[in-house]
Amino acid sequence: NTLSRNGMNYDFAVVADLEVVKVELVVGDQSLMIDEILVMDESSDSTVSGRKGASKSVIKGLKKEKLFKGTTGEGTTCCAVCLEELSAAAGSTVTELTCSHVFHHACI
Repeated sequence: NTLSRNGMNYDFAVVADLEVVKVELVVGDQSLMIDEILVMDESSDSTVSGRKGASKSVIKGLKKEKLFKGTTGEGTTCCAVCLEELSAAAGSTVTELTCSHVFHHACI
């Protein structure tokens, strides 16, 4: 790709790790919509298993650190994935994202 600005051309590449999410807006009778949502929910069980999380390279690139008392984000007491308590006594390996969510590294 090339970007032109002030008479100068700049070449660049875009690298992205994306997750595609399908969203549908249904307008109409609410009782009918509820029935349709229930049917969609029942049929979507098979598609949920087809989802995949972050790529191995993205996970490998996350910063890991040992959990010590006072190292989690303010008010953080449990893993955002498994919801188990983050225990500094166990010396768990955790990953904190820029959004301040903290995970046991093994959970991701």
